Amino acid sequence: MYRKQHSNKFIVNQLIFWVVFCLGAVYLFWGRAPRLSDTAHFGGDSWEYQSLAVNISNGHGFKIGAVLPLVEYKFPAGAENFKTPFFPFSPAMEKGEPETLYAHFMKGGEYCFYRTPGYPFFMAGIYKLYGVHPGKVKIIQIFLLAFVAALLPLLGRHYWGGPGFFAGFAAAFFFLIFYSPDPLKIMTETLVVSCLAGMAVLLASWESGRSLSMVFFLGAISGLSVLVKGLNIFLPVIILFYVLSKTERAARVKAGAVFVFGLTLLVAPWSVYASGVSSRPVILATEYNTLILDSNNEDTLRTGGWAPAWRKQDAFNRRLLYNRPEVSGLSPLEKLARFLKLKRKDIPLLLGNKLVRAFKQRPSSIFVVLGMLLYYLRVLLLRKDGDNEQPVAYFPLFCFVNFLLITLIFYGDYRFLMPYMPFFLLPAVYLLVFLLKASFVNLRTILFTGKRNTVN
Repeated sequence: MYRKQHSNKFIVNQLIFWVVFCLGAVYLFWGRAPRLSDTAHFGGDSWEYQSLAVNISNGHGFKIGAVLPLVEYKFPAGAENFKTPFFPFSPAMEKGEPETLYAHFMKGGEYCFYRTPGYPFFMAGIYKLYGVHPGKVKIIQIFLLAFVAALLPLLGRHYWGGPGFFAGFAAAFFFLIFYSPDPLKIMTETLVVSCLAGMAVLLASWESGRSLSMVFFLGAISGLSVLVKGLNIFLPVIILFYVLSKTERAARVKAGAVFVFGLTLLVAPWSVYASGVSSRPVILATEYNTLILDSNNEDTLRTGGWAPAWRKQDAFNRRLLYNRPEVSGLSPLEKLARFLKLKRKDIPLLLGNKLVRAFKQRPSSIFVVLGMLLYYLRVLLLRKDGDNEQPVAYFPLFCFVNFLLITLIFYGDYRFLMPYMPFFLLPAVYLLVFLLKASFVNLRTILFTGKRNTVN
């Protein structure tokens, strides 16, 4: 009997997954087919990821810019005529010698360890299989987003049973319609959200069985997620503490070692390679020293966003804290400590502006986050009243803590929030389903009995 029930549940889960996957893929293709091109945007961060992937796939290592003829990189025709300036605070710009993005690209051949390697290697693998066709990357990204959407009903069912399935189904389409990354962009967000979905499924599997093999895979997917994007940096630590808190005391050391081994197995080869080539220690990327200062300075205090203008050595910026003679020679962390000490009364304003900036691009996302937080408040109140059987979806909470830390330590940007939206939607929509169900039950009870009913 048990085997039959288990088999039926597997079949139902498979059916749910493939129905949502197909509907999601059709929706994503339907709306984007006219924009599906076989070129990569020559601007923003896309040109860096594209050149890295092409150079890797051709055996030139983790190098940025033109190592091959321009035509090999599949940028739009006429890229050489683009007048887009390169990074406006480069040494050339500081000397009054404007440098276009094309001129900088054509210098080429520099190792680029300020980028994490996951996405360029993902693209390079596709280019190895199919040739350099950005269109193939975009199509695979469409399927990845459909895959993420298809997992949401299964995650909802894992947490809350039948009502969770309906919540996951609704969350899947809210995600695809309103909050998904654009799969036609050569950007990391689609792969980031795919790694997070894999992490959520593995964590759910571990919660169901508590096996040591799942702990290993959780460590491995955590390593992969930080290699794709450093914004997930706190998630492995949070998940490790959660796993250890749910593990028997005698087995905690073993579980922790297995998790760390899985993570190290993914991260260590890259760290060894990057450190050896750059002749300095590199764990994930070298961007953080400048990023921490770009994210906490006089301009960030005002805007809450990325603010690298302090690097420009003009008469005005030389008066900023980081450029003062007594501070300029300090390490980035020492500079940051000086800034926070000097502006300690403005720290609440700094943190508040970062959060406002994160939600400003998509204001409706604040309602999703509020809905999620109300779900956790309800769980907390129920547990306070002694209802310890109430199931809890922990992964969205872990994502929220990670998002909060990344935003407050660095800067506010919707790109930091976007990959977590499908997981924030799950508890928010589940709470809505619960409230609708409770309202319907009460209405039916009042109509037929004249009494109110309570739904937990």
